[in-house]
Amino acid sequence: MDTFQVNLQSTSIIDLKSVCRYFEPYQYRHQTEAINWLQTQLSYPIFREFTQRWENEVVSPDPVLRLNNYGAAVFELQQMLNKTGANLVTDGQFGAKTQAAVMQFQRKHRLTADGIVGNLTWAKLREIVDPRYLWQMFDAYNPIDNPQQIPALDWLQNRISTTTLTEFSRRWRKA
Repeated sequence: MDTFQVNLQSTSIIDLKSVCRYFEPYQYRHQTEAINWLQTQLSYPIFREFTQRWENEVVSPDPVLRLNNYGAAVFELQQMLNKTGANLVTDGQFGAKTQAAVMQFQRKHRLTADGIVGNLTWAKLREIVDPRYLWQMFDAYNPIDNPQQIPALDWLQNRISTTTLTEFSRRWRKA
């Protein structure tokens, strides 16, 4: 491990697989802080797709939903809204009651209350109902049992700008 630490110090950008491999959140708090910072730099669609790849799920973006839509995504939306206090029938129909619940949720969380469920509304719902933290995912890195984690990390690394990766590397090293 000492050799690796020297190599980490000599490169300007750290490979995310190496970060996961040598992540010690309970010994080095600044590592967790660096990863938390990195998560704030990821757009919701990028973070969502990464989590899907990490969990070996089918990769699909959250659809934009509005009045009169129907289907599985509306059903999921209604279930999530109910977990935040709405009292909707989960029927997969985006009717007036679902729209009102969406607008109430949006107002409560200081989002544009237009009744349309886009990236910001999905992100806030997922943050509340099923919070995902990058540091916990990195801490659970196990490419032997979960080989999909390797390409997921490569995919993520290729979507982060060099500037952001350089700043993350600085924070990771606590420089």
